[in-house]
Amino acid sequence: MILTLMSTYKIPVYASSLDDLPWVLKHLDRRYGTHGIEDARKKKGEYSLRFILKHLALRRESTCEEIAQEELNKNPQSQRKIKFFTDEVRKFVKNVLINSQLVYEGEPKKIYNKQVKTYSLSPIGILYVIHLFGKMIKNKNHSYDWEKIDVEFIKILGKEYSQTLPKIFEKFKLFEKVLGKDFDHALIGSLIPIFGPGISDFYDSRELLSNYVLRYFWATNPLKIETFHGLIAEQISLIFYIHLKLSIQDSFYTKDYLSDKKLLFKCSTEKDFEEYDQKKKTKDMRHYEKMAKQKWLQILNEDKDIKKWYKNFLVEAAKSKKEEYDAIDEYKKEGLSKNYPY
Repeated sequence: MILTLMSTYKIPVYASSLDDLPWVLKHLDRRYGTHGIEDARKKKGEYSLRFILKHLALRRESTCEEIAQEELNKNPQSQRKIKFFTDEVRKFVKNVLINSQLVYEGEPKKIYNKQVKTYSLSPIGILYVIHLFGKMIKNKNHSYDWEKIDVEFIKILGKEYSQTLPKIFEKFKLFEKVLGKDFDHALIGSLIPIFGPGISDFYDSRELLSNYVLRYFWATNPLKIETFHGLIAEQISLIFYIHLKLSIQDSFYTKDYLSDKKLLFKCSTEKDFEEYDQKKKTKDMRHYEKMAKQKWLQILNEDKDIKKWYKNFLVEAAKSKKEEYDAIDEYKKEGLSKNYPY
């Protein structure tokens, strides 16, 4: 039975920008638990949250009654009527999921000559269900366990929500055509930076561009209610493409690395292994970089709209960075001038 959160209700937090995502995920984990909970607590909202979001992940634009019917089908002997379950779902969606920006109201459905509200995952909601059900979660070493990430779930989610993140999810067939089996690794590698944005190297072009997307890009696009989810989707898409080429390169390297069975036999000690590994990386990295660039350009050349969109973004980002440099340079000149009054 779905139970609401009314007795323990707190005002939900939400992401006003993709930059807020790590903080929001931590809050949701503390409030509703992380992945892998076998017996979710109904009174704490853990069960309701998981059940409703899992339903919407597989069936976008669902009504509250459709969600409730699935719950009733799981409990056919329940004495409760469908209206009870529907009311409980509606309360939880309104009080928790919409206020947390995880779900938004979509196009209504005409049922029995009535217009009934439907609900779908927002871009932030999509990232959260990937975190929750796709197991995109950091381990104790603060890195992602690639083997545990549910790639198939992410693909299913992507096909269902191709209209929400079209620049990524609608391109799955193109990615698979160009990359083949390497698509899985490249997909995960490009999604991970979205969950952990931050600057690791000031002069790394990818991190500089990501930082621009998370902050300045957001400020230059006025926040409007009707475009809020669209702006988040744009941030997600840009960071994905910023890291896509390196992800493709890493997928090629990893495949060869894992298939090199001779590696272990050539190394008698851990030191030998590390030295051999470093030589292999140095020797082959240019090769993998060249291969990745070819595939990256092939993707852009086969989709002219994506190529134009991404090129315009790079031009805008470069212009913004130049303006930043010019402003700092002017400040430096004024500060070091003999005629400067301060």
